[in-house]
Amino acid sequence: MNFRHIYTIVVVAILLVVISCSPPEGNFGGSEYMPDMGHSIAYEANTYNYYRYNTWGTEDEVYEYSKPRNPVQGTIPRGYVGVAGSASPEATLAVMKTHA
Repeated sequence: MNFRHIYTIVVVAILLVVISCSPPEGNFGGSEYMPDMGHSIAYEANTYNYYRYNTWGTEDEVYEYSKPRNPVQGTIPRGYVGVAGSASPEATLAVMKTHA
């Protein structure tokens, strides 16, 4: 193989590497080898960031998932102390009876 063929192969290889590593621009995140590993498709509460490779469906569905929801029935509210904040045994029993 002469020098000209080697030079052509090297130039083509460099061009392929440069073209395959495209930078992100605007709404296009560039090209990735495995997009699901680079961008999580897991549900994140109260966050709206539509990523076009999500497998959920349309942008409207992702927007509906990101809306705040009511807490699950029977969960303990934030800041609730419960029986730990009771001053006497009678108060502890009263708190326990309200949540039985």
